[in-house]
Amino acid sequence: MGDTFDVLNFWNQFSWEQARILLDSDPGVLATLSPMARDRTVRTFEPGIKLFFPGSTFPAISITGDQCALQCLHCDRKYLKHMKQAPTPDSLLALCRRLDVRGAVGCLISGGCNKEGSVPLGPFLDAIATIKRETHLILNVHTGFLTPEIASRLGEIGIDVVSFDVNGSADTIREIYQLNRGVEAYRESMDLLVKYHVNFVPHICIGLHFGHLKGEIDALKAIASYSPQTIVFIILIPPTEGPSKKLFTMPNPSDIGKIFCISRAAFPRTELFLGCMRPGGKIKALIEQRAIEAGATSVVIPTRETQNWLVIRGIPVIKYVSCCAIPSVFYSKAGEK
Repeated sequence: MGDTFDVLNFWNQFSWEQARILLDSDPGVLATLSPMARDRTVRTFEPGIKLFFPGSTFPAISITGDQCALQCLHCDRKYLKHMKQAPTPDSLLALCRRLDVRGAVGCLISGGCNKEGSVPLGPFLDAIATIKRETHLILNVHTGFLTPEIASRLGEIGIDVVSFDVNGSADTIREIYQLNRGVEAYRESMDLLVKYHVNFVPHICIGLHFGHLKGEIDALKAIASYSPQTIVFIILIPPTEGPSKKLFTMPNPSDIGKIFCISRAAFPRTELFLGCMRPGGKIKALIEQRAIEAGATSVVIPTRETQNWLVIRGIPVIKYVSCCAIPSVFYSKAGEK
């Protein structure tokens, strides 16, 4: 590795070729790269780590109930079952009005996808427009793939932010999502969001391909031309039951650290967030700490162990009671009360 991977060039003359070499390198290389990533993060941003605790102040809402037309191997619709349910425009409007009265900060409007990989937002757009106009809620919308009609309407509504998942592997799209779409579809949707002036935060799932790295660098390359202010990384949670259980393995924390180091080198002025989806158990704190060491600026719902780890290292924390994808202009509203 020493003959092919130049640490200094990795930081000063970053290339995607060097990034791919890093992925194939010994995990021990992180001992050299991670302190550099953390140092560059502190010098560019504040030394503190932002911690987000959405909870009841920023709930996730499914507009499809527990239904999804896809049969993603890693999911099997289990995440939808834990969301608040609003399967009709009227129920969504009523729910958001109740949240507003209770003083909630905002909500994520999400749901299962249709067979094209899109959350079926169309019938709900009038209700979303009313929520945006008549409440104080910060609105984060999960869209899946977009059409010009949906993107333009979201722009008209002035939606606060779209959380948009990006994948860089055609194999993963086909084998995990069971979806007949190419990687170019992600760029087409991001182009629509830019065209209609919709603020969006790209999300990348590390280890989605059965627990292994595949396509993460290509996903990062795809979003590079959009100069994102924030990238959210979520981590595959391997299924624990069902026929696909044996197909998956637990993502390697060292691989996660490598992706964060690559992202810090490729996006020196972009906030790198560790999102709420990641495995539980003993590995959870290790993932959080590897991400922070390798350049993360925020963690969503960190373990108590990681919070103590930050205290021991004298790293200050700033707490927010919201989803992590909200634009920074809303941080004062989402600050812990």
